[in-house]
Amino acid sequence: MGKNIAAIVVIFLFTTFAWMILGASVVARSDSADSGLSKDVQSNWGSPQQQSPPVAFALHTVPKAVQETLNGTTTTKVVDEIVDTPLPVEQSRIRVALDLDQRQKGLLWCATYRVAFHGDYVSSPRATVSPAKLA
Repeated sequence: MGKNIAAIVVIFLFTTFAWMILGASVVARSDSADSGLSKDVQSNWGSPQQQSPPVAFALHTVPKAVQETLNGTTTTKVVDEIVDTPLPVEQSRIRVALDLDQRQKGLLWCATYRVAFHGDYVSSPRATVSPAKLA
């Protein structure tokens, strides 16, 4: 009876030691994979995305006085200049649906997402742009 118990204890100790070695190798492999894993994940499933707000511009013409010197005489001429004015986004309605789509790369699981994005934006000029005064 004592030999059976001793054999069970020895088998238990060897099994415990083997599981410790296996666990340490899995942890070491996972830690070493983290450095190059992001490039592999990006090549397989895409890189991180970012949605920027839209930019709107209003084009308008402004009269501008231009002085020209020709043969010693200076003349002033009025020229229409096109000016871009950025319009602020005053209101937005944004709808986003995120769907978690976990992917396995080796022993690690990577959180990737499927995204459905829809945005409606309202922008209007806050102040009217007046033409520059001519001198």
